[in-house]
Amino acid sequence: MNPIALQLAGGNGFFAGCAIIALGCAAAAFNGPRLAVVWRIALCLGAILVAISSIPLPVWLYALWALAMVAGLFAATGKPSRPGWIRAVPLVGLALTIVAAAWELPNVVMPGIPGGRQARIVVIGDSLTAGMNDGTKTWPDLLAEEHKLDILSLAQAGLSLDGAARIARNIPPATQGRRTVAILEIGGNDVFGGASDDEIERCLGQLLALVSARAETVILLELPLPPFRNRLAAIQRRIAREHKAILVPKRAYTEVIGAPGATVDGLHLSQSGQRRMAQMMLCILGATGNSPGAGKAAGEVERS
Repeated sequence: MNPIALQLAGGNGFFAGCAIIALGCAAAAFNGPRLAVVWRIALCLGAILVAISSIPLPVWLYALWALAMVAGLFAATGKPSRPGWIRAVPLVGLALTIVAAAWELPNVVMPGIPGGRQARIVVIGDSLTAGMNDGTKTWPDLLAEEHKLDILSLAQAGLSLDGAARIARNIPPATQGRRTVAILEIGGNDVFGGASDDEIERCLGQLLALVSARAETVILLELPLPPFRNRLAAIQRRIAREHKAILVPKRAYTEVIGAPGATVDGLHLSQSGQRRMAQMMLCILGATGNSPGAGKAAGEVERS
């Protein structure tokens, strides 16, 4: 997959856009017409990056932010003798940019689950988890064989949210005194298969309701999304909150897929990619909070 598209889908484009907008607002406030071309380009480029990153900020924040930037484009083009309050308009845009970045920042923090490695772990996923039947060991297999975790993988290639809900009904009852952790890597086939946001909302809600009734802890991998799918991103985050599921930031997904040699076709994981995915999950289950990029290189996963 295109590296630029991965950066945008993983949310890094949003923060890059915020940084460019912040620089543009600062230039507009303190330099005015002298750097007009530079900061106008910066504001436009930053706005484009933010718009296509599918980050579900509140509508009111987006509206105020856009209004401040548009006002700054006009206000800062006046003469050097313009009133001080006009000079302050781009500073409002700068402040709102900082607020927007701070609002999203908690959503990129990697979670950690104390004692997760000692739990019974049930995995439901599509072909990124189930593999392509090409002899590659999947990340659930690696966690079970190399790290002796208690893994039950119910992943299937081509699985949709609706199919995952049917599978979730087969999750075995919790063993007395034994915690169950469910990991859900699912939804990509629905998004790229053309399912509507309403349909995905219904199916994802049904799936999390079923899984959360059968597992004490539910981990949901946030989906990297195409541009302008803010509503779908908001739906996924809201349903995760409603069912108290732990949402793994989408940047973790894209860091695995975007690593050199991690995929066989730009999406499906190679053996190297499966190992990176296993390392990421091991970090989450071990509560270390590390990102996959901070772990060891593919093939150097620590043996336990």
